[in-house]
Amino acid sequence: ERPCGAVNLAINLYYRFQQRSVPFDLDVAIELQHAALLFTPPGHFDRVMYLNNLALSLQDRFQQ
Repeated sequence: ERPCGAVNLAINLYYRFQQRSVPFDLDVAIELQHAALLFTPPGHFDRVMYLNNLALSLQDRFQQ
């Protein structure tokens, strides 16, 4: 699956952001999560998880 690698990297960057508070990590995580959604068609069983991950990242960006 094409977005799987991007999603894994995004998750790790998001966790690193939570530990180190480096905004760049969060920005890249958001970009990767968005890209994964572009390659995941509506109705795909992983799409809800990708949307949730993106929502959590955007919430953290808003709270900065």
